[in-house]
Amino acid sequence: LSRIRASEPYGYVLKPFTETDIYVSVSLALTIRDMTRRLREKEDQLESALSSTKIGTWRYDPRRRVFVTDVNMCALMGLAPARRFMGWDEFLEYVHSGERELVIREICRALIDQESFEFDMRFMHDAERSRWVRVRGIPRSEKDGSRYLTGAVFDITERKHLEDKVVGIRESQRLEIGQILHDDIGQQMTGITLLAESLVAHLASKELA
Repeated sequence: LSRIRASEPYGYVLKPFTETDIYVSVSLALTIRDMTRRLREKEDQLESALSSTKIGTWRYDPRRRVFVTDVNMCALMGLAPARRFMGWDEFLEYVHSGERELVIREICRALIDQESFEFDMRFMHDAERSRWVRVRGIPRSEKDGSRYLTGAVFDITERKHLEDKVVGIRESQRLEIGQILHDDIGQQMTGITLLAESLVAHLASKELA
């Protein structure tokens, strides 16, 4: 019985029942219940950890053209936080139109070449709001040889906003420096022009004298 419980099987008991058969069956049922409870606790701990770091997980089955997303990825997509199944076309509806071709290309390439991938894209929450995410994925194979993709998405919205601010500051500084140089060169050119005019007037007065 100890060896059977350690192997964590989903066993069954054949008729006719004996006291030992019932004992084994009940023990296995209790073991399975404990295993299920511990597994759920681990899943809750993992989801809690991922939520605090704004990381979502996903899996894509190309045969059924179905995405399986976790609670955190649904939140990043602007959906109610719940484990969800969605079709390929439905998933693309949440992708910003500017990145849909990128998503299609990278997913197809990964399935054909069996290579991992990484890219940045936006999930549209509505017509005005979106979230930037970094998508990482890797191809896997089932025992029957069928392929699927699995991976994670990382919220990089704040990083993207910061990058935009840095670009804006650099552009502002470039324009400011350009204006300073323009004004400085303009002043120098004005001085040279006035000096030249003065020199010409001086030479002309000497010739008349």
